[in-house]
Amino acid sequence: MAAGVPFLSFESSDFPPGERRARWQALVGAYDVVLPDGCGEADFSVSSVAWLLGEVVVTRGRVSAVELRRTAERIAADGRDTFTFGLITRGHMVGEFDGRAGELRPGQIVVIDFSRPWRTQATACEFILVLAPRAMVTAAARHGGDLHGRLLDGATARILAEHFSALSRHLAQADASDAPVIQRTTMRMIVESLDALGPEEAAGREPERRVVHRVRRYVEDRLDCPDLSPAAICRALGLSRPTLYRAFRGAGGVASYILRRRLETVHVLLSDSSETRSLSELALAFGFASHAHFSTAFRRRFGYAPRDARVSGASSFAGQAALQFQAWMVELAKPRRAE
Repeated sequence: MAAGVPFLSFESSDFPPGERRARWQALVGAYDVVLPDGCGEADFSVSSVAWLLGEVVVTRGRVSAVELRRTAERIAADGRDTFTFGLITRGHMVGEFDGRAGELRPGQIVVIDFSRPWRTQATACEFILVLAPRAMVTAAARHGGDLHGRLLDGATARILAEHFSALSRHLAQADASDAPVIQRTTMRMIVESLDALGPEEAAGREPERRVVHRVRRYVEDRLDCPDLSPAAICRALGLSRPTLYRAFRGAGGVASYILRRRLETVHVLLSDSSETRSLSELALAFGFASHAHFSTAFRRRFGYAPRDARVSGASSFAGQAALQFQAWMVELAKPRRAE
């Protein structure tokens, strides 16, 4: 029998009312989940299923009235560098996307840049989300403007919305061998919709963001180099120290970013059943001075010990799902070469 597309599901009804919101926030990890005024913990409910299509994640779900906030602190903590293309199929949402206001109604798709702050308020709604790495989007799209908070419109966007709906209906029956074709088709349609955006809002990328993307690509290729440091990055990329530090001040500095990426990479490896190296060997391979240093930093970053991140270490289905979803997100957040 052919293997299906990898998926994870979450049902808030599986948990006591007082735990549902916290459980979901722990699963998604990237934003704060806030109850609207007048709503209590017992009023919150969510149901979702997510499929992994290679480098793209497709999520379908429904949620009660809620406010979501991705803050600068969250961005600095996880370094997620992905775009989400969000379709509302039922309900209504308003949002603020780093200075750009937006309102989303059924059939519309909003572009959300996870490297920048945003907040949304939604009525009880149903949604479909497609998450893709930044480099995958920018390498193919000709649109060079600010996409954060933009609404996709026109015929191409309506066709894209129908495609999202078809994905959510049929992925449960798809084989894993179908995933590459589905991913390519989906990304091609997204890119066509982005290219249809009006040129009047196109703008050059901010120099600081170009520095961030260059540094992230450099760091990603050298996570296992013991001499990876701010000084080495400046020499290799021809950057001044002030330029480098300004670009990464929101992430707590470039050294903190390097540490976080090393920890996240090891986390992904620990979630892989084929990874046989010991914790000490992984710590040494990724530049940690000792196993104790690695273990302390890992626990501070993820809230649990490295041994608990092994595939066999999760103590419950919900715990396994949270670990696996975080691993998916870490993998998507890796910088890819866009040039």
